[in-house]
Amino acid sequence: TATINTVGGNGGGGQGGGFAGGAGGAPNVSSLTLAGVDGNLTGTVNATGGNGGAGGASANGGAGANATLLDELFSATTSGTVTYTQSAVGGNGGASTGASGGVAGNASSQQTLTRISSGATTTTINATGGNGGGTAGGAATSGGTATTGVNLTGAAAVTATQTATGGNG
Repeated sequence: TATINTVGGNGGGGQGGGFAGGAGGAPNVSSLTLAGVDGNLTGTVNATGGNGGAGGASANGGAGANATLLDELFSATTSGTVTYTQSAVGGNGGASTGASGGVAGNASSQQTLTRISSGATTTTINATGGNGGGTAGGAATSGGTATTGVNLTGAAAVTATQTATGGNG
């Protein structure tokens, strides 16, 4: 079993007209390789974008960071089964008092995997967009988008599930 979790940092708060809260940090993931002689393998990769910082006294909220996962399971080698989950979550936009809320982070999670021999393969691909920044006295923002995609090929049974959920505005 192997798990990778990455989380971007949150932006700092901003104060005053013409200023904004800081943008959230983007998560950065390296690929995952699963290998075993004959056992069952399980792998998980999670990436969460940082939240935008709050804006006070007429400062805009900061932008939430995007989270993107593309083919993070590089390879999976075993005669047993492979179970893999990949989830991306966009950061939330920062709230504001007197100005616009921060833009929500988008999420994209996509995986292509081919196993030319061996046991069953099960893959779950998830993406959740961040929520738009709320505001008191300014323009609210839309929720982030969520995109998923999976292309799974195997010599034995293959099962793929994908769920994409946009953020709230």
